[in-house]
Amino acid sequence: MPYVISIEEIDPPLGDDIEAAISLSTEDLPYVGDFTTYGARSDSNLDACALVGTYGVWFKYQTTLQSEKVVLRAIDGFGQSMNVGVQYASDGGNFNCVVYSPLIYYTESVEWIVESGKIYFILVASPSPEISATFQFSLQSRTFDGIPNDSIPTSGKVHVVSPTLFMIASISVIGHHVFSR
Repeated sequence: MPYVISIEEIDPPLGDDIEAAISLSTEDLPYVGDFTTYGARSDSNLDACALVGTYGVWFKYQTTLQSEKVVLRAIDGFGQSMNVGVQYASDGGNFNCVVYSPLIYYTESVEWIVESGKIYFILVASPSPEISATFQFSLQSRTFDGIPNDSIPTSGKVHVVSPTLFMIASISVIGHHVFSR
């Protein structure tokens, strides 16, 4: 009995690498979009937050305000929270983790204060680049008229991790960033 093998080329998803991150700014908020990690390549070498998932989609965010409190959600097709890490590049070019939501916490959102002049890179990651790895990404501001506002309700739990709770060692090796916790 003969077997038939078919080979399909899989294109990487939009925002598959940090250089092609999906760009958002204050004017885009509130933002909601549907994305997938299907076909994503590993991003562990640029992940300053040491996420559990290594296949992901990158976003970048920059505020036009002096500072801005933002809330981020990434929910997969099964209604579960995705693995999310937010980081920025320091003056030396190394990435620093600002906040993260690892899969083990199953949180529904993360929030942080965005500072003017910094570009924040957001990695939404999955342990494997499966077909069913579709997710909804949403980002909203809690700042109005330049004043952070905590009175805006969020559904479910909000997980805020202080960057002082963990340390990320970041070194450059021949143009590649290596991170450890």
